[in-house]
Amino acid sequence: MKKLLFLLIASFALMGCNETKKTPKPTKLADTLIEITDTTIYGRCAEAARFTVLLATVDGDTTEFVIPSDSDEDSRVVLGGLYNDDKLAIIAYRNADGENEVRRIINLTTLAGIWVDGDRKINLTEDNGWKILNGQVVVNSDTFSIYDITPDTLTLEDSRGIYNFRRQK
Repeated sequence: MKKLLFLLIASFALMGCNETKKTPKPTKLADTLIEITDTTIYGRCAEAARFTVLLATVDGDTTEFVIPSDSDEDSRVVLGGLYNDDKLAIIAYRNADGENEVRRIINLTTLAGIWVDGDRKINLTEDNGWKILNGQVVVNSDTFSIYDITPDTLTLEDSRGIYNFRRQK
């Protein structure tokens, strides 16, 4: 009986040795589509104060966001100012107190326009193929971090450098 059990186990082990493992085919990066989820919340500034902004979202909801009290002009949390009825893009998270805390606010009304830096021109007018994606400006295939926005200047950065644009008049 022991010999029979031993032979049975040995035959299963030998069958396992002959089994070939299938190795997965490598996937070419160019064949893989990586989709990035945009966590930006869009709407209009319904009301703004020093440490809060009330956003009327495109879904018709009104949501309050807390601007960190330790933020200042150098922290660049609010880009382009906060003015009632301006279009805003907000990147936020829920903090430990359960509040919607702002990481970044981009004033889309201030951002919109044609910007020029020497011979380089970026058209950020409506319906011109650009978007905000998680706090960055995507124009065609270029992605830029926004460093600063004023009514007349726009500072962007990408892997090739920093660009200081002026609004085209």
